[in-house]
Amino acid sequence: MLQDLSQRFGHQALVAAVAGLIALTFLAGYVYLVKPSLDRHRELARARVAEKLELEAQSARVDPQDVSEVEQKLAQLQDQLEGGLSDIPIRQMESFVIDALGRISQRHGVALEGVKPGEMGKVLVFDELPYDIHVTGGYFRLFAWLQDVERELRPMIVKHFEMDQRDPSRGPSLRLRLVAYRTRAT
Repeated sequence: MLQDLSQRFGHQALVAAVAGLIALTFLAGYVYLVKPSLDRHRELARARVAEKLELEAQSARVDPQDVSEVEQKLAQLQDQLEGGLSDIPIRQMESFVIDALGRISQRHGVALEGVKPGEMGKVLVFDELPYDIHVTGGYFRLFAWLQDVERELRPMIVKHFEMDQRDPSRGPSLRLRLVAYRTRAT
């Protein structure tokens, strides 16, 4: 059969036809099998890159509600750290503390014997403002006085505490060092 075709069309024509048939088969295989796979692969690669970019954009995006929550938490922590004393300038702090101690002392019927501001110190990133305080009165009155001092002058802390009764006619005596910490101005 090949010999009949070869004689009829010639040897070169037959080789060209077979070569064309093989090329056509490869072309059809490429168009119907390989090209769709390559196109699908490129499409998936583009989708993957797009998803990755979207994820990066989402992680970089800041939700305003998250910012608001962080700001509220920061304000709470600042209030715990500095309380209402943060609004008072350092120059007015001494008179504020003495005035508050005087009001609390009158309320509880204890005698405010003295308030002596100490020298401002530095602790880490804070200024330390100490006050040496001396009060006398009954035990229960002193206890109630101290509770009010801690509540009203929050976040001042008691750094040193000493109670004794040297003079029985005056009642117990309370000496303490009250300290306020403020974030140091930079």
